Amino acid sequence: MKHMGKYPVISVSFKPIKGYGYARILNVLKVTLMQLFRTHGYLHFFLHGEEKARFERYLVADLTEHDVRSGISFLITLLHKRWNKNVVLLIDDYDTPIISSYWELMEKEKELKGVIRLFRDIFAFSVNSPFVHKCVVTGLVLFEQANPFKRANVSVAQYSLHSEKFTEHFGFTEPEVDELLARCPTSMPAAEIKHYYNGFAWGKHNLFNPHSIMKCLVHDGQLDQYWLDSASSLTIDVRVSKGPMVEDLHHLQNKGLIVDRIYEEINFMEIFGGFRDMWYSLLVMAGYLDFAEDVDETGEYCHLVWIPNQEIKDKFVPKVFKWWLMNDGDCMISINM
Repeated sequence: MKHMGKYPVISVSFKPIKGYGYARILNVLKVTLMQLFRTHGYLHFFLHGEEKARFERYLVADLTEHDVRSGISFLITLLHKRWNKNVVLLIDDYDTPIISSYWELMEKEKELKGVIRLFRDIFAFSVNSPFVHKCVVTGLVLFEQANPFKRANVSVAQYSLHSEKFTEHFGFTEPEVDELLARCPTSMPAAEIKHYYNGFAWGKHNLFNPHSIMKCLVHDGQLDQYWLDSASSLTIDVRVSKGPMVEDLHHLQNKGLIVDRIYEEINFMEIFGGFRDMWYSLLVMAGYLDFAEDVDETGEYCHLVWIPNQEIKDKFVPKVFKWWLMNDGDCMISINM
């Protein structure tokens, strides 16, 4: 609390920025920057000359490509100048434009590389600013070949859902769920609610999906797939072999499926190429599966993956069987992110 209200804050989400082409992404970025600058419109009264003219361009989205790449950095500088304090920078869904671009532009390599360079420049301009006190960036996955922080000249610490640090903040802990269920009794027994939504073993904590728990309480304890039905419009399609998928699904529903390794940094090209471990790594990072370290029959180090709870099992498993019944040979699986 001693830090509350002590710093100017920039908060921006990249969730609306979907990869339907470089020009489209650039235009949506201009609108995003316009909205961001308008939240700090009071700065207009303290600016003069060229700085004021440049600020006004952001207010109407009349921007060059350089303006887009350097926009957040420019706003950081203005806020520091006005308040004589370094800025806290919060960026949510940083990876949505890059994930969607891989799926929309996979056959347009030059355009895809342009999108990756664009966001690398945005992050480089922003996090390398000398006026940033702290920057927190959140998203779904870490990228192996398109990491936007490769040009950052500052210390970058990366934490996933399965890192020891901060995991208790990625969901409701069991004591928190017990307190909620005691305060908000429903027609459904608390034990059944916990059984249906339980299962995410992240770090040292057993966590529950906050969205599912809160929706369940709002609906008087009705058990449903609230989280999966709330997925965004970003969908990725992966071609998988029908035979191995059905066999894997059997293991996922029972004692779990053994894979060589779960990767925290995702390589989309390897997913397209049918690399099984990378495909299951994506499902883990998207929250469809959970995993733990294990040892296989030969004594080799490996990972065990499984469907974490009944909510996901009730939605995900019938969906896979539907693909299986409707397709011969390979089938295309769509995952909502």
